[in-house]
Amino acid sequence: MKHIVVGIYRQEIFIAAVENGKIEHWDVLRPVSASELERLRDESEIKEYCRDWWKEAVRAGATDKSLDDYVEEIIAESEMYENEEMYPGKDESDCEYLLPELREEADAYMLSEEGIEIGTWESSGGYSPNTRWWYKDTQEFDKWDYVFNNDEAKKIAKMFVESLKK
Repeated sequence: MKHIVVGIYRQEIFIAAVENGKIEHWDVLRPVSASELERLRDESEIKEYCRDWWKEAVRAGATDKSLDDYVEEIIAESEMYENEEMYPGKDESDCEYLLPELREEADAYMLSEEGIEIGTWESSGGYSPNTRWWYKDTQEFDKWDYVFNNDEAKKIAKMFVESLKK
């Protein structure tokens, strides 16, 4: 199966998992702004949002550590000191497909067109651009906001739009 970073729709990157010329499923990355990333990496913020995890772990008998020690362990496991884009709870699924040149292209689009300085991208799950049912202002997908500047992305983007017209 080949993964092709196709386009951006409603601020999310859609990655097509393609086999034998057919889209099998979509993987989706959502943006984390630079300011949100900074907040998510702030140790006092981490302590506050880990507090409930810690309470549940204590209640379940899964830890006997203090809150501070528990948070320290969560931070160490997140590898945020080794990687400036990591934070506790970040889902990196499918981020490996966003190669540096594609990441640069996506970040530039988000800054110029959406006014968002990107700190990192994280997994948002797997769904098609035309099945975003949770938005109150759901609209029918009719076109990509942005298609990545390579032949494979353009081909898949066009194929997907045309498949919706049938």
